[in-house]
Amino acid sequence: PCRILLSSWQAELVLGEKEDEVRRVRAESGANVQVLSKSLPAAFRARDECLVVIKCDDSHQLRAAITGTFRRAFGVPRGGTDDEGRQRTVEVMIPEVACRHLVGARGDRIKLLREEAGCDIQLAPGLVAGLAAQRRVRCGGRLIGIEEAVARIHEVLVEFASIGILHPRHFDLQEVVAVPGGSGSAIRDSAGPSSKNSRVPVRLLVSKDECGWLIGKRGNKIHKLRELAAMVSTRDADTELLEVGSESVVDVFGAPLAKELCVLQLIVDDLAMMRDALSCTRLVIAAELSPCIKGHLDSVKCQTGASSVRLHEQGITWHVLELEGGERHRLAAAGALHGLLEESFVAPSSSAQDRVLLPRMDQQQQQQHLA
Repeated sequence: PCRILLSSWQAELVLGEKEDEVRRVRAESGANVQVLSKSLPAAFRARDECLVVIKCDDSHQLRAAITGTFRRAFGVPRGGTDDEGRQRTVEVMIPEVACRHLVGARGDRIKLLREEAGCDIQLAPGLVAGLAAQRRVRCGGRLIGIEEAVARIHEVLVEFASIGILHPRHFDLQEVVAVPGGSGSAIRDSAGPSSKNSRVPVRLLVSKDECGWLIGKRGNKIHKLRELAAMVSTRDADTELLEVGSESVVDVFGAPLAKELCVLQLIVDDLAMMRDALSCTRLVIAAELSPCIKGHLDSVKCQTGASSVRLHEQGITWHVLELEGGERHRLAAAGALHGLLEESFVAPSSSAQDRVLLPRMDQQQQQQHLA
């Protein structure tokens, strides 16, 4: 979808009395045009913002819907032109995962978009407040140039979707709320704030290169993941897990399962942007938990559409779940398997429980924790 941010008074102009105007935009363009306000997170309402969502089958419908929306939002008479030539600014919302691709190597793609549209196009700093993993793209110039810029940006996103960079889930609106007593934030899920923390951490087996990619320059990527109210740490893999391409473990813990899986989704999405990205996700679980899922692997594979769900009994301490297929199918399989682990979890002995619940510690840290 093409998502345009407007002020509430502009949204009222687009809607018109009894929503007559937005119905005209739909009829004239053939596109599905929705104006969202009350269903948006509280942060939007606090900023007096609304969201126009345009869904269509082709670029002709898209451009007609964009033109109809902007002409109403800026009060341009029907059939008239924007004779004043005023400089205007409009923001569109895109998934964060698409930002670096939109800019392109050395900024080449966004420079080309500016030239084609004849207006300024900039990525606004920071995420969209109140939403997870969404960014603003600011378009400034004459109205005709802004219309072209918004249409071209959407066409580029369609290209990204066609080659697998973007998926429908990247456009989902996941609300982020402030964590009381702290500066972090958390994704709001259906379980609500009273959700208990997961008893089984999500552990991802990765290569050294993948681990470095996830950490990012000066740790900027992993810091963003930690802002989602989950603890995220990286460490060297245990000896029994060591093999070519699996030298590090990423631990996600200290949050409800839904939030840990959201962090896993962001990690998988980020790894997919690597040049030599693999269509495989490897999860690490404690060996004593394997019987809880061993008999469910085939059903999970069928239900989630994953091409392969296999359990490798690497050693006496850790086992590896290897999930293959598309990103969406692998994430669904990971969620289903961890759901089974949570449902069938039986608290083991205290020493084993620390191994299940916490990332690996050195001997001194373990003694302090047990004390």
